[in-house]
Amino acid sequence: MKMIIATTLLALPLLAASGCDDGRPGSTPSASCGNLRIDGLELCDGTAFARGEDCSGYRLSEGKVRCTEACRLDISSCSYQDYCTANGLYGDGACDPCDALGGVRDPDCAAVCGDDGVCADIYDPLVGAYTCRRLGLVDPDCGLCGNGIVEGGELCDRAAWDDQTLRCQAYGYDGGQVACHRDCTPDFSGCFTSTCGDGVIEGPEECEGEDLAGQTCAGLGNLGGTLGCDGQCRLDDAGCERPECTPACENGGRCVVPGVCECPSAWSGPTCEVFACEPPCGAGGTCVGPDTCECAPGWFGPGCDTTTCSPECANNSTCVGPNTCGCAAGWSGSTCETPVCSPSCGPGGTCSGPNRCTCAPGWSGPTCETAVCSPACGAGGTCVGP
Repeated sequence: MKMIIATTLLALPLLAASGCDDGRPGSTPSASCGNLRIDGLELCDGTAFARGEDCSGYRLSEGKVRCTEACRLDISSCSYQDYCTANGLYGDGACDPCDALGGVRDPDCAAVCGDDGVCADIYDPLVGAYTCRRLGLVDPDCGLCGNGIVEGGELCDRAAWDDQTLRCQAYGYDGGQVACHRDCTPDFSGCFTSTCGDGVIEGPEECEGEDLAGQTCAGLGNLGGTLGCDGQCRLDDAGCERPECTPACENGGRCVVPGVCECPSAWSGPTCEVFACEPPCGAGGTCVGPDTCECAPGWFGPGCDTTTCSPECANNSTCVGPNTCGCAAGWSGSTCETPVCSPSCGPGGTCSGPNRCTCAPGWSGPTCETAVCSPACGAGGTCVGP
């Protein structure tokens, strides 16, 4: 069962918050009719329309919609007024107020607003209305607003939020703090929109009139001069005295003191004329452009510092170049597969591991250098082999 999506009642009054504030989600979110801005359950506000002024934007054929003084959409001039049929809302698994929109009662309401395990008291900004509660129905699956737990169709509940990234900026404001209404809907009254010229630095503004937020020409890397504030509340450094570099800095370099250029990360040299790679290219690469490494055959990666060995290096050794192994101590060979014994094993031994000799029968000693005779040689003999 999908979440219900109800359609705004267009020319009919929207549900008042006072009729819904009973501990369940579903009341109207904060709206400011007359501010020429679409918010809350509004589909229009003065000259602002959520989907334009043409009836075709609402799939109602020809004509123009208008906005009432109460910020409600009037579709009486549209040539087609059966909203649910026009928008395919019958049989879509959602409960819509079709009987108030030129159609008949939506049969989906009986199923969606029942005990189906899905809370349908959800505000859908696409169509601008809540469900179930808007139709005078109660969905038993919705959470209890005020218990501090985000559940059912709630976006927030006291200090708990369903979307931890919800911020004023995401809703078109310049800053501020989103709060939570008693009815578990977002409260944007703490958000603000900055207004250049009001004497207060806020939002993206860098300055306001003579208030430069403590900035000076010298603080911005200039020798001195007078810093100003332009008509868009951004710092104006036209009056600052800039240092001069001769020859001039290149490739985005900045003259910080006379004759000294500060280069971007990808450039170096007295005038930032030499490109560089940061971090530097690895052993298998050559810097051929700003932060661009050209890899030699067998090397890859942004810094040309990755290579492969086939077959793989053995015994905890490292691939140090294309098909080149750097052997760990005690190993040798093209893939570090051969152990090394130092000193070497004697005539009766085989090097079976780093500095480890395995003796054949009849030999003994650390390097298998001593022959063993059984029975032992007499007083006049020397054992020279098994």
